[in-house]
Amino acid sequence: MRLIGCEAAGRGVDTFETAATIATGRVGIFHGMKSYFCQDKDGQIAPVYSISAGLDYPDVGPEHAYLHDTGRAEYVPVTDEEAVNAFEYLARTEGIIPAIESAHAVAHAMKIAPAMDKDQIIVNLKTERLSYPLSPAAILIWKPQPLLSVLLQKTVRILSSLVSHSPIPLPRDPLSREQTSEHLREA
Repeated sequence: MRLIGCEAAGRGVDTFETAATIATGRVGIFHGMKSYFCQDKDGQIAPVYSISAGLDYPDVGPEHAYLHDTGRAEYVPVTDEEAVNAFEYLARTEGIIPAIESAHAVAHAMKIAPAMDKDQIIVNLKTERLSYPLSPAAILIWKPQPLLSVLLQKTVRILSSLVSHSPIPLPRDPLSREQTSEHLREA
């Protein structure tokens, strides 16, 4: 079995706007933990960037460092653009709205799947949380003003519904932009 972790490469590992710690960082100690960190030339923790609020941190946990160092897992950088494209693809084709963090893994799965044999299987671990993708990804993807204003107006309702644990009726089939707009108006 092959384990692949996807790092948030932000605007690319060749820029300073990245959070791909294993791809660009080096070993150091921070908060009493030895691991890989994004650091400046003096060994200080460097600023990082990712569209994903959950992935823009300058280190990886020691478990990931161990899996990388022993070769048990490989880690690949995935840019914001790749993650947003995967988010949009999954939402439009499957009707699944992944967290933007999970969309990084979807992006890499989409990249490697065409080269795999038909009898090989990909298990992609992801979360589906409506509260995460609405702010960065939905606004980037669905740009028409009427829909954007509906998204922003309905976000409070949706989040309060999530907090109260009441189910939100979401369609099983992907929707067109017009259908999505109508569905959000009804929510």
